[in-house]
Amino acid sequence: MRYGFIQDHATTYPVRLMCDVLQVSPSGYYDWRERKESSRSQENRRLLKAIKDIHTRSRETYGYPRVHRELVAQGDACGRHRVARLMRQGGIKTRMSRLWQRARMNRRPECTEDNKLQWQFTAAQPNKKQINRVREQLFLI
Repeated sequence: MRYGFIQDHATTYPVRLMCDVLQVSPSGYYDWRERKESSRSQENRRLLKAIKDIHTRSRETYGYPRVHRELVAQGDACGRHRVARLMRQGGIKTRMSRLWQRARMNRRPECTEDNKLQWQFTAAQPNKKQINRVREQLFLI
């Protein structure tokens, strides 16, 4: 993190000054700059690309459990939590399909049932509701 900051601002400020301010050694920075990428981060980069591909093919509806299942089916050995972390770091989020949203809404009784009593509410004053005479007549019967 610190070394990346130094590398990003090396053209603006002297490297040795930034190393002193960030309390790192200049030799450590130069060693970091010449070091190869670790095998773990290379594997994470490859997995993230595969995750994005699976996520795109699913029309962005797969979450980490399904993406993990797909990766295992393809022969990639990785854990669920690693897939979840990579998706989170990569900014990959699932979208809820419109059919699912409609199905959720239709399950609510107030959306599916008809208003059989035809209740009409009128406001006589602010924050006061009065029910029309239709309701009063129903309960008198």
